[in-house]
Amino acid sequence: TKNIAKNPAPCVVWANHHQGISGEVIDVPRLESRMLLWCRRGSGTVTVDGTQVDLQPAHFALLPWGVRIIYRAARRHPFELGGVHLIPRHTGIWRPGAAHDSNDALAGITGRADDPTLLSGMTTGIWVNHPILYHLAEHLATRWARTPPDEATSYAQGALLMAELRELACRPDLNSLPRELTRMLAAIQTHLTRPWMLSDLAQVAGCSPAWLTRLAMRHLRRSPCRQVAVVRLDRACEILRSHSMSIAAVGAAVGLPDAARFTKVFGAYFGISPSAWRRLRRWSE
Repeated sequence: TKNIAKNPAPCVVWANHHQGISGEVIDVPRLESRMLLWCRRGSGTVTVDGTQVDLQPAHFALLPWGVRIIYRAARRHPFELGGVHLIPRHTGIWRPGAAHDSNDALAGITGRADDPTLLSGMTTGIWVNHPILYHLAEHLATRWARTPPDEATSYAQGALLMAELRELACRPDLNSLPRELTRMLAAIQTHLTRPWMLSDLAQVAGCSPAWLTRLAMRHLRRSPCRQVAVVRLDRACEILRSHSMSIAAVGAAVGLPDAARFTKVFGAYFGISPSAWRRLRRWSE
């Protein structure tokens, strides 16, 4: 017997991993959920209401409600995908699953609706910038693969996922950042290998360490030193993608000369090692 929720609340109604086969095409006429989609390995494309996106390992997309999706797996190294289906505003009887076309038994249910406060359109990103969202998404896909959770767990999962998705809207517009932060970001980019300390960052920003930390947490959603790590890892991905340098050399190029530490920091953000990331990237090309 399913309970009846009276107040709108987010809930996860399905999550899974899917291994595509060579050249596979899947056409979803109309998906009634906010789907968090990501590529784990391999390659292919996804077309969302006519807009095609190349899927690459460790990249993700948050899809709008009610879109048509066409998945096309590559013939060589077809993608493995992860997906989580969120109902942002759910009331009434809870049932697992998301409608994939107008003939689906779950299609058009009045107790399922989008939340207009979430990001509109299709939002894309890479896991390196969102490690918490990455680990949550992977956990949900693995958890649902074992057995669908009960209603209470589904709502708890929805609340956690909704909170992380709202963080996507907090990505800063660099043109609107306080001058202290723009000076700090410019210095990090220009002198990436410098062993930055909070006091050094505050000095180039022209403010106290406490004030810089407050500004960074407010506008960047991370501490100044954590921002240094993110910029370094972004640059490391660029080097891994376009050069055949050793992992140690890549780490040294972004200010992490100790190969073991570089691998540990990279893995903590990305979820995979630098060498694994490079292999997956090559498979996708």
